[in-house]
Amino acid sequence: MKGLDSALNFAGCAAIAALSVNGCLILYRLYRRKHIKDICQECGKSNAEFCNVLFFPDKQIPCFKYLLTPQGCSRKSCLHSHNEKSSFIQLIRYILQAKKSIDLCMFSLTCHELATAVLIKYRLGARVRVISDTEYMNMSGSKIQTFMEEGIAVRHDRSSYLMHHKFVIIDEKIVITGSFNWTHAAVIGNYENVVATNNQKIVQPYIGEFDRLWELFDAEHDEQGKTVIRNNLLGKGDMYYHK
Repeated sequence: MKGLDSALNFAGCAAIAALSVNGCLILYRLYRRKHIKDICQECGKSNAEFCNVLFFPDKQIPCFKYLLTPQGCSRKSCLHSHNEKSSFIQLIRYILQAKKSIDLCMFSLTCHELATAVLIKYRLGARVRVISDTEYMNMSGSKIQTFMEEGIAVRHDRSSYLMHHKFVIIDEKIVITGSFNWTHAAVIGNYENVVATNNQKIVQPYIGEFDRLWELFDAEHDEQGKTVIRNNLLGKGDMYYHK
């Protein structure tokens, strides 16, 4: 009997320990989600004007699981960044707080994490429109083709010059702009700058420029007269190809 009591006590302690570990993990995830929600609510207050200046490169590659999966990252020795104060994580939080719309005007887009953030919001019902450079959208690693396959509306310049803008508008309330292309080199290699603000004197001209380019790049023929085919995938997006 004594041996049985000892075994039961040990099993009970083990179960309590397991519950404690799981409980701590659950509490951490709840805290993390609340912390992120607080950040997004603070950034999204329409009556609280802000201007946030970010500089790159960051010291570490961001952790994809920490940023963009429901379960988060529980690895104790994760080699990637979980730092909420890092420039990249601050940047991606703005994307993830979008509720209604994302208008992205980007020269080069190869960053998997930023593209995934846009796709997450699109799948949750946000309207997404993308303007890019014709040459760079067709380069290896570009995420534009992925956007098009998902049904996101994409337009491009079809010009021998560059569509060199680098900005994104969130819910027509926040603009994020600077030297920063959406590439991993910009995150951890290049010296870059980004400004995020909800100052409407700055946001509104960017909305106007995006709308102007969106209409401009809707032409049925390019500058050389070649036909541009409009393909409406599932009725969701305008996609353009040269014959």
